[in-house]
Amino acid sequence: MGQVRRNTIDTRDARLVGLIAAISAIAAGFSGVEPTGEPVADALLAGSVAALATWLGASAPWWALTFAAAVALGGSIGGPVLLTFVSAAAIGAACWIGYTKANQPALRAGVAGVAVQVLFQLSWDPRFLSSAGAALLAGGLVVVTGYRRRRGYVRKRIRWGALAVVVTMVAAVGALAAAAYEAARPAKDGYDTLLDALDHMDGGDVDQAAQALWQASLELATAHDELSAPLAQPARFVPVVAQNRSAAADAVGRAAEASAAAATALEAVDLDDLTISGGRIDLEALASLEEPLAALDIAVGDLSGALNDASESPWLVAPFQSRLDEGIERAGDTARQAETLALAAAVGPDMLGADEPRNYFVAFVNAAESRGQSGLMGNWIVISIDDGAIEITDSGRTADLQTEALDDLVLDISDEYLERYGQFGAATPSGGVDRKYWSTVNVSPDMPSVGDVMEQMYEAVSGDDIDGVFIIDARGLAHLLAITGSIGLDELDLRLGPESLEQFLVIDQYQIEEAEREVVLETVIALTMNNVLSGELPEPQEMIASLAPGAQNGHISAWSTHPAEQALLEQVGMDGSLPVPTIGGVDSLAVTSNNMAGNKIDSFLERTIEYRPRVDQATGRVDSTVTVTLTNTAPRSGLPDYVIGAIAEIPKGTNRTLVELFTPLDLIDATVGGGATAPQVGSELAHNVYSQQIDIAAGDTVVLEYELSGGIGRGEYRLAYRPQPLPRPDRLIIDATTTAGDLLFDYDGTIERRSVISSDGVEAWR
Repeated sequence: MGQVRRNTIDTRDARLVGLIAAISAIAAGFSGVEPTGEPVADALLAGSVAALATWLGASAPWWALTFAAAVALGGSIGGPVLLTFVSAAAIGAACWIGYTKANQPALRAGVAGVAVQVLFQLSWDPRFLSSAGAALLAGGLVVVTGYRRRRGYVRKRIRWGALAVVVTMVAAVGALAAAAYEAARPAKDGYDTLLDALDHMDGGDVDQAAQALWQASLELATAHDELSAPLAQPARFVPVVAQNRSAAADAVGRAAEASAAAATALEAVDLDDLTISGGRIDLEALASLEEPLAALDIAVGDLSGALNDASESPWLVAPFQSRLDEGIERAGDTARQAETLALAAAVGPDMLGADEPRNYFVAFVNAAESRGQSGLMGNWIVISIDDGAIEITDSGRTADLQTEALDDLVLDISDEYLERYGQFGAATPSGGVDRKYWSTVNVSPDMPSVGDVMEQMYEAVSGDDIDGVFIIDARGLAHLLAITGSIGLDELDLRLGPESLEQFLVIDQYQIEEAEREVVLETVIALTMNNVLSGELPEPQEMIASLAPGAQNGHISAWSTHPAEQALLEQVGMDGSLPVPTIGGVDSLAVTSNNMAGNKIDSFLERTIEYRPRVDQATGRVDSTVTVTLTNTAPRSGLPDYVIGAIAEIPKGTNRTLVELFTPLDLIDATVGGGATAPQVGSELAHNVYSQQIDIAAGDTVVLEYELSGGIGRGEYRLAYRPQPLPRPDRLIIDATTTAGDLLFDYDGTIERRSVISSDGVEAWR
């Protein structure tokens, strides 16, 4: 092995090198580099490392200095011009030293010092700690080669110094391990208790939730104290370990504070005072909830944010990070619930007539004769609410609204809407609205559009103003019945509960003669609504749990003329709108069936929707195949003509339906049963709409296939899916791949609420 060359450093040079090293240390201390994330420790460590590298650089070979300066130059490109300039100058100086074989220890130290300062500023991060790794490699080469060229006694002192540093750091890590051991039990217990508290909050058990939150806060605060104890403080000076200690302590500390704030807010919430009795809602009790629920919203939001911030820290060790996942999801759900409750308390009194009476049009529809927004309207009522007192002020059948007042009505709605739905009666050639448009007014799958038009039509017919529209189908009515109790139809010697009501409304009622059936249907609605308006209803949290599935799955949809109240409907997921993606990478899909035969056969319709997008996420281009399989399980006989007959001359049991595909993509090709077809093309709310009327004979299956292509913008691919609330939920199959054939995500199952499907799973559309 060859002898290592020594660079002679005399007394004068040594003093100059020391001065340069000191200047390098001071500059590094103010560089902003964060090896530990602790300001004082960072300044001391950065200064020490810079001084050592600069000092040893005085004896480093020219090629090591050149390499370090070159790495610094490469990392500085695109940054401040000064860094690029001094890096280039350092390369020139190092190369001059090598070319002339000059000793120049002060110049070598200067080159090393410049390289170190620039390396501290690197921001090249294709992967976590990439910049740190590059700086460590370049700077380490200077340190190692400079160390090897120093005299033996100097190297010995460096070794002893390094050993002392290592021993000190090991001791600091050991002390932190002891502190972490003490913190582990209260941290785990606090985390588990926090999950219990979130469960109680989701279930509406306010008292138990508050107690659990206080307990979680105490346990998490104990864990924070252990991680912040004097025993753990030396670890602040150990890179990487310091960040993990700080991240863990910050996570449990913020969670403790947020849990205490949430507990304080919950203790001021008294849902027991919020009652609905005898057709009256206690508005004073509702108004008193606004302030504590707003505080709860902030506190739970802070809790969710604390857990999210902790999870996003790249310094957390894997076991701690993985345990946060469930808490993050649960806290996120609870935060949305708290936000909804706060919004409800804020706008609820106005919706319930606190300042002025409110009137709401309620349409009862039957999805056995399908429409894009549920089904055919048969009956309707108007509910008036004045200072919390609720009463039915008007009611009737659809035919009662088909008056000459519509002949002169010009809908105040978009040209796109009129162009698309004029064919159904939204606009007639002679002007006005077709009187029978009431039967198809909810063909659109977008509840805000439907509600707006229904409001205008009802006000034209009645002369009365309304503040919003509700659409409730048979399953939605069953959800209402679940909170009021069963009803009895004495004339039929029949008692209907939540389980039997839907079957009666979509099938069994048609065994009754039409004149009697209309009376029975009015009786069912009247009895259900009277139970709601005059009975003693369950606690609000129990009612919410019963009604939520119906509202979120499109069986109870609503629209308000008041923006703040519409925002609440959107928050709770009962606005029934067609999802319109507004950011890149989000695709959209909806398939609707609209009954065109005037029968009640759609309770026998089974649909399978397959969507296979091939995605270029770099460009946002999507090429996809949509396959819609429709199976008509209706019999050819054995049921009344009202169910399996038709207004058109088609065989009994035939399902004649208008299938409409909503997508942002362009149609390339379409087939029905394997044969080419040309769907009608339209547009609605940033979607292309492809419409095709088909007949499905009893017992038959028809397959529609669409080839689509277009751009949705760059970003992570996600699909916003809007299901149609039909008696039989769809089977949805998704197979999303890249253009190279790599799987992004897949799904096979039933989704009954508007959702976003992605590699993260299925989440509610909001």
